[in-house]
Amino acid sequence: MTKHEKLKQIVNEVFNVDLMSKSRVRRIVEARMVFANIFMKYTMSTATKTGKYINKDHATILHYNKRFDYVIKVDKDLYELYLRCAKLFTDYFDFEGSVHVDIEINKTNKYIYSLQNKIKTLNLEIECLNLEVKSFKTTSKYTENEKKYRALKRKQREEYDSRVSLILKSFDWKNKNEFETINCQT
Repeated sequence: MTKHEKLKQIVNEVFNVDLMSKSRVRRIVEARMVFANIFMKYTMSTATKTGKYINKDHATILHYNKRFDYVIKVDKDLYELYLRCAKLFTDYFDFEGSVHVDIEINKTNKYIYSLQNKIKTLNLEIECLNLEVKSFKTTSKYTENEKKYRALKRKQREEYDSRVSLILKSFDWKNKNEFETINCQT
């Protein structure tokens, strides 16, 4: 008996339904969802292959897996049926690892994936901000002297600032007519 046949048999018995039925009764849909989740998790099957085994499109299988974690959190009875199916399936084929561990790994993987997406989003935002800064620098209304000043390093700016302050003080002296006179006798 192949893995998909055995899992179909297990799910049909545990849920007391026929997975191959075309019905959209909730219990049958939930049974298909459990089948899809367990089969893809333990056999590393694609959504397309998994869907073929229960006469469903790959998009339906992806939808089942997307909703699965939410549904089993809300419906404790479904969660217990899922655990029973997963245990029977893993025991029959001697898969290593616990179902509970696999659920935690699945949650962790989803969290990692969401963090990776956040990082990508933040990197895009950083790129946009860098472009804005670059655009501002090139289109800004700074004079050439201001642009040169902003390009100086900190120490160079400090030296420049001290020289400018001396020049400005000299302007103050000129405005107050406070010139120092030196008498030279010959």
